[in-house]
Amino acid sequence: MKFYESGDSSKPVIFLFPGTCCLYSNFEHVLDGLHSYFYTITVSYDGFDPNEKTEFYSMEDECEKIEQEIKKKYCGRIKAVEGDKQ
Repeated sequence: MKFYESGDSSKPVIFLFPGTCCLYSNFEHVLDGLHSYFYTITVSYDGFDPNEKTEFYSMEDECEKIEQEIKKKYCGRIKAVEGDKQ
């Protein structure tokens, strides 16, 4: 799993979750607008990122990794989440 971070890190953090079996790049068209208000973290699930050689095992496994990232880097606190329904 990879987390693509962008924007001004002093702004509130928003996590962006692509739809199941979708690429993180689905959010590229909205990032500039979001950067006015947020520091964006776009999640790239294992097995669906052409930049990585990883394998998807389960959504539970992916959620565990996301939870650990939020706890480790953001002290368990983020401002918002957004999911792509595709």
